Amino acid sequence: MAKMQRISRSRKRELVEPDKFITRTARLLNLFARHRRSVLLAVAAFFGIAAVLLGVRYFSQKADARAFVEYTHLAARHQAMGPAAPAEQVLKGLESDFQAFIDRHGKRQAGRMARLALADLYFRSGRVDDAQSVYERLHQEVAPDAFAHWAGKNGAAYAYAAQGQVDKALAAFGELVDGPVSVFRADALYQLGRLYAAKGQGDKSRETYARLLNDYPGYVYADMLKAQSEG
Repeated sequence: MAKMQRISRSRKRELVEPDKFITRTARLLNLFARHRRSVLLAVAAFFGIAAVLLGVRYFSQKADARAFVEYTHLAARHQAMGPAAPAEQVLKGLESDFQAFIDRHGKRQAGRMARLALADLYFRSGRVDDAQSVYERLHQEVAPDAFAHWAGKNGAAYAYAAQGQVDKALAAFGELVDGPVSVFRADALYQLGRLYAAKGQGDKSRETYARLLNDYPGYVYADMLKAQSEG
């Protein structure tokens, strides 16, 4: 007859005691049962907020797309007038349409493009005050990490210079030189050099032009500036 294997006391205790995993799971289930309504409400709230955020993003993207389509139609009408069309003529035919579009979509990307286009038309038609107002407002309303913020500053700087507001123009062009958008830097340096020269600050003008030639040797007016410095 086979000898019966004895079970140790520690093993007997393990068999008698409830399984720890089962016990913890049971406790969690009991806790969930007691707080089931609160848990479900919290989960529902989470998914509700997520759905709202996704919905806002979805409809915002749809609105942005519609605004771009609408702006392409407006820009096509502008281009149809021809590149040689006087700004005054373009404004006569399209100013109210530009303004209506900006009123509806001015805070969207397409609206920013329209604001820049309208300000350029104002500037080229001699309505520099109106151009300056549009540029300044765009710069103020758009966050500094957006291109339109600095495009507004660039346009305002030229408007200041055109109206003889030399100190404001110097400050604005200086901000563009130190700003994050590289596309404006070379022209800003050139304009700074011109403004310093107009103020009779020849040393500053030459220093600025030297920096321009050093940083942007292929600049459109580089040869002219080199000839001036050598002469």
